Amino acid sequence: LTAAAQIILEKPRKTAELAWIHRWTGKAMLLAFYIIVFPTSLYLTAMQRVDWLSPAVGAVLLDTAFCTSYFLYRGWRVIRLSKSPRSKVIHGRLMQCGVMMSMSILPQRLLQFY
Repeated sequence: LTAAAQIILEKPRKTAELAWIHRWTGKAMLLAFYIIVFPTSLYLTAMQRVDWLSPAVGAVLLDTAFCTSYFLYRGWRVIRLSKSPRSKVIHGRLMQCGVMMSMSILPQRLLQFY
């Protein structure tokens, strides 16, 4: 929900007086991902109950988790070290990619809980 608000709500991103809202909700989203979502994804991947093709399924699940982590981390680093106006565009694309990949983790939970 926080990630969707970050992407959809344009005014807090573009207005200097409201930019702090975008920064703080972004930090909260990253904190929730790295404290709750990422460790849970790794744990459930390690404890999956898939009988057939278990290594292949595990590889896909781990790949999704690590790619999501990579894109979110790189998006955060790009904006922290920004040196040009283009950095904001790259930050937005990296974060959108990370959020979309994190959304693909949700259907994978059905495989892991089944």
